[in-house]
Amino acid sequence: MELIVIGSGFSISLAVLVVAFADPDLNLLTNLMKLSWMALFALPFVYTCGVIVDRVADYILRPIKTKLKRSVFASDARYADAKFAVDSHNLFSTHADYARSRMRVVRGGILNGAATTLSLLSWFVFANPPDALKSFLVVLSVVFLFFTAGCFFAWTSIVKTTYKKTRSQHESLARQDSLIT
Repeated sequence: MELIVIGSGFSISLAVLVVAFADPDLNLLTNLMKLSWMALFALPFVYTCGVIVDRVADYILRPIKTKLKRSVFASDARYADAKFAVDSHNLFSTHADYARSRMRVVRGGILNGAATTLSLLSWFVFANPPDALKSFLVVLSVVFLFFTAGCFFAWTSIVKTTYKKTRSQHESLARQDSLIT
């Protein structure tokens, strides 16, 4: 489901670019929206965009994620051990799946927000919109810039919290094991 959310966000930035440069009077877009069969093409496109954006966002943000991981775990091996132990425990793994889903959505939101901001600014700078639309485009660009910053904050917060929970849960499991033996 999160890939559809991510792909929908990217599709918005693509739609803004198409409208800005190919359909400034919105005739094409209005006519396309009347065609219900277009949904047959939209869903696979949106899902595929979601996969691509998710992978690109993961690649771009990996150095930051690694830095956050190293702030909680002394080594990659310690993290791998802790993650394996926690993932093997059903209660913990269910909560981890939910956190991973939220993390993916906001990680994709970072790229989508930036892409939409750039699309809106491109429309403003290069497509010469009517004066009445210019202030709206600037305001919307600022909104998406804040959205991007919010997604980045949420993503870093979720990632760091997930690492801390993994460490804490691993320590809890280790204490339980030492009590049993």
